[in-house]
Amino acid sequence: MGVRCVRWVIGGWLLLASALPLPAAGTEPILPPAEPDPFDTRPVEAVERSETVDGREVAAPPPREVDPVWHLYDQAFATLMGGEKQEALRLLARIRDRHPDHPAALLAGDLLAVYVVDPADPRNGALPVTTRTELRSRLLEREQPDGRARAELAVVQTLHGIGIGIELCFIAQCWNTRAVAGALTLGGSLGLVLSLTLTSGGVTAAQASASNSGAAWGFWNGLAILGGAGLLGWPAGPENLGIPVVLQLGWLAVGAIVTRHVPVHAGQISLANSAGIWSGVLVLLLHGVTWWEADPALIWWTLLAASDLGLVAGAVLGTVFPISRTRALLIDAGGLLGMLLGMGGAAIIFGDRLELPVFSAMAAGGTVAGLLTGYLLTDTWDYRGVKPEVALLPLRDGAAIVLGGRF
Repeated sequence: MGVRCVRWVIGGWLLLASALPLPAAGTEPILPPAEPDPFDTRPVEAVERSETVDGREVAAPPPREVDPVWHLYDQAFATLMGGEKQEALRLLARIRDRHPDHPAALLAGDLLAVYVVDPADPRNGALPVTTRTELRSRLLEREQPDGRARAELAVVQTLHGIGIGIELCFIAQCWNTRAVAGALTLGGSLGLVLSLTLTSGGVTAAQASASNSGAAWGFWNGLAILGGAGLLGWPAGPENLGIPVVLQLGWLAVGAIVTRHVPVHAGQISLANSAGIWSGVLVLLLHGVTWWEADPALIWWTLLAASDLGLVAGAVLGTVFPISRTRALLIDAGGLLGMLLGMGGAAIIFGDRLELPVFSAMAAGGTVAGLLTGYLLTDTWDYRGVKPEVALLPLRDGAAIVLGGRF
């Protein structure tokens, strides 16, 4: 029985094969059309066609000649929409570099500019930043002498000079109008002139930020030391204000010298400042939880220690986890909003029964939650290759708006 079935199957296949038409002798086998090579820019050969009109076969009009460069551009755009970003960028770069006089080269350059990380170097900037090492290198490359950074330094140091003039007036007890006006004018003028003279060769954003931050941290350290030592207040004597003045100038010099010899970027300075400020704020709120029962000197010393340790920790953390200045500011905004929500929530929930420990605890919790939320929401802020992007892409006959990224 099995042998008979096999014979029937073989016979059926032979009958089917005999019914199929065979190609004539000497003819070429029919092969599927080959895929076009995207890098082949040779002119496309026209194929003669014919069509039937009123029962007669007439020659069809010749097809429109296909521009190989436009064909390459269309394929690059289709590849980009298909998610193969690097391949699309490679095709667009080939159009831009090998056919610079073609109209498609201008559009290819515009499309490449959408994905450029560093505008100063569009060829290298087409590659997205995906690792911390690449991000740190890119942030350090951006630290070039900038006129805006120099202007920022001049403005802040002018205000710093005015502040030192006020402090010197307190020390010298110069309360007449002429002396006060002279001290303020002299301090502001010295701050402006020295900041511009000492930076005639240019200054980077990190150097300006470090110098300005150094002056502010010097004042805070001097004030906290006076508070911890019980030297604040009129009975202690105005000459004690010389400590903040010395520390302001000393921290300013340290910030300027360190950033001249150590490779740092503005984001690292911003992260250090943020860590120091928020550490001090949290310790201040924790003291509020205990009804400020601690000794005033202890409060001053703990605030000083927390803020300085946070400052150093932020500077060190910035070398391991690089971050841009804009992202650091967004995280700060999250912390500030969280603290306000915590304070507002406490006021809404408890109303007139609100007490300081509850108010401080909810403010501290909101601050921590806001900082963490800001950090998580901006996790891909500095990585152009993975953050959402809205782009206007030029086409031959118009433009397209594209939203892309990983969510």
